[in-house]
Amino acid sequence: MRHSSTISTYTVHCAFPGDFLSPGFYLEQATKTDLTKRMQGIDRPLESLQASCPSSDDIASLIIAGVDKGEYVICDDSWAVSLLFTNMIGPSVKRGLGILDSLMGLLAGWVLYPILRRRWDTMAKKDGQEWRKTWSQ
Repeated sequence: MRHSSTISTYTVHCAFPGDFLSPGFYLEQATKTDLTKRMQGIDRPLESLQASCPSSDDIASLIIAGVDKGEYVICDDSWAVSLLFTNMIGPSVKRGLGILDSLMGLLAGWVLYPILRRRWDTMAKKDGQEWRKTWSQ
């Protein structure tokens, strides 16, 4: 806003894509721990992920469409990304009138993430116990 004038306009847009298929995604899968894959819900064969994850072209088109509409916050079309964003929004700009983001943020922060946090903590503890068993033998 500070640098916009009658001769030039600057805008800021923040994109929050979820997992999408790209060369970096494939490299990441080769080094990502099984625990992290389970927590993300992507502990499936790559063929299955290719059928369910958007391509980098799809995400790029979504971001460009959001910029063209003047959206400040651009999330992909998944509920997981929107819930994660709304849980961490703080004083940031909300989408639209902000009502849905505010309600989703309450749902995510008070209901969803406490449950997920306990689930992920249990998964991490179990994974650590299994890992220690293999190294103590």
